[in-house]
Amino acid sequence: MWFKRRCSGIALDVGRASVSACQVARNRRGLTLCKWGAVEDPLRERPSSDELGDTPVERTTRLVQQLGFRGRDMLLALKSPDVSFLTVTVPDAVSSASREQLLNGLRFEAARELRCDPNSLVVDGWPLPKGNRSGENYMIAAIPQTAATRWSSFADSIGMVLRRIEVLPSALLRVAWRGGRQAEDALWGVLDFGCRSCVLALAKGPHCIYVRQLSINGDSLTQSICDSLGVDYAAAEMLKREYRTSPDAGRTDRGSTAAGRVSQSVHSLLRSRVKTLAGELERAFGYIMETYPDLSPTALYLSGSGARLSGLRQTLRDNLGIDVELLNPCDGLEVGWNASSLDEAGHACIAASVGLAIGDVE
Repeated sequence: MWFKRRCSGIALDVGRASVSACQVARNRRGLTLCKWGAVEDPLRERPSSDELGDTPVERTTRLVQQLGFRGRDMLLALKSPDVSFLTVTVPDAVSSASREQLLNGLRFEAARELRCDPNSLVVDGWPLPKGNRSGENYMIAAIPQTAATRWSSFADSIGMVLRRIEVLPSALLRVAWRGGRQAEDALWGVLDFGCRSCVLALAKGPHCIYVRQLSINGDSLTQSICDSLGVDYAAAEMLKREYRTSPDAGRTDRGSTAAGRVSQSVHSLLRSRVKTLAGELERAFGYIMETYPDLSPTALYLSGSGARLSGLRQTLRDNLGIDVELLNPCDGLEVGWNASSLDEAGHACIAASVGLAIGDVE
């Protein structure tokens, strides 16, 4: 019992391109990041599907074994396509009922919207803040039972026990809110920019009020380079990552070299795609401002491997007119003596797993 009260389970964020893991402990001084790690796939070829294959299993097993976590309890952050988010109007009689009755009501509402059997879904939900012009008062997170079973089998395959599932936006908003930079009535958000998905979560104070899957993600950026330059996926991924890390991204010596022309093409292409992303973000903020007319956006925090893309923060800041920062999951968190120090790359990779672990001990 002492271990479960004082130390989180092993929090995992498992994607097609990377895996991150961490464990957090609670003591008299507060919360300590005991161990953390991340493994990123070099992506030698384009991922063909969202189904779990041997590679994520092997990568996760290796990471967990190398870090020497305590225990076998697994905490998992889920995102699209395993999770659907819906906003609904729930009658007072249902919202004031018991927890079991409320979840049954939410399950039937989700099944009606998704046109599926209620028994095929696992759901959770939370009330939305007052002031919603549309009258919707609950947000539902719905997971297909088949996905929950698949991830439980995944845990078994790496010698662990799946104890808790949480949706990615909740974990990210929790760790961002702990930084204490936003007011109770502020409109702000977190953008998780990954390989196969780009998820925006908006919040009013600590309350998640909107979740949307955006069209631009790391994979789509790489594929756009493939299509534009006529190179294979591996070469396009290398060009994207070189652009991400190079301080001279987009500069050429007046186009006099082939390398300079390629760099300029990649720069122009990615800048155009990031502007498209900014347009989607602006429309999402605009929708919420219509729904909650008393709110104005204040900040956007970035997480995920794509958050390190060169020029991303500045372009979004210029187009949205709000603060755009990398999410630092270690705000207010002590880093243990046996945990590696984190830089910006570490911050981007483990934000979701840190938020998941914190929710397990707070």
